[in-house]
Amino acid sequence: MQWRGNNRKNSKEEIKALGQKSRAKCGEELEVRVHTRRKPRLIIINVPEDISTNNIEDTVIKQNPDLNLKKGNNVSKFIYITKKK
Repeated sequence: MQWRGNNRKNSKEEIKALGQKSRAKCGEELEVRVHTRRKPRLIIINVPEDISTNNIEDTVIKQNPDLNLKKGNNVSKFIYITKKK
């Protein structure tokens, strides 16, 4: 059994209690695992030349306020420059 703890209201105690309740009902037939956050990798294309790896994080955060992104959680690795113009 896989429980996806995407709801931030759930505390560690609630998650543990749910796991124990599942084990009590199902025994060892099911495995309880808590979903962990992943670090997705993205390739962003058509980025203006005035945006660099230094200011891309601020730009993405400003353009996407509904995502509740936090400074420091998003890392830009490199910029790939195409030869096409």
